[in-house]
Amino acid sequence: MSALLSIVRRYKWQHFGVLTSSIAGHGDFVQALRDAADEGQGLVLQGAFVAREGEEEGQWDLSELAASEVRIVLLYCTQAEAGPIMREAARMGLTSPQFMWLAAQAWKHNFPGFFKIKSSIHLNFLKVFF
Repeated sequence: MSALLSIVRRYKWQHFGVLTSSIAGHGDFVQALRDAADEGQGLVLQGAFVAREGEEEGQWDLSELAASEVRIVLLYCTQAEAGPIMREAARMGLTSPQFMWLAAQAWKHNFPGFFKIKSSIHLNFLKVFF
């Protein structure tokens, strides 16, 4: 988490949000971000959203994130969840040039199939290895 916050501070992205799945520790991750924002470091956590898996396999509900003003998104989920979540984000227009995504897990590989969705997707995405 500190690596992600370092990037947020470095680029002066004071306003950010977090999207998590129900991965173990997601509540602690969100609380740590809230605590960092409350420490008066000029950070504002605009929202913490939990992506809910839909009824169909690979379908995710990101409607709360889509309805928010969040444009800098810290993503906290498993590697297996990341691909379907990002595909849904792309489908909903959440990967346009107005968004920046930062991955908050130590993933070793690209999200299976995500980068093959469409060549026209403009994706601002950083994977932080820690």
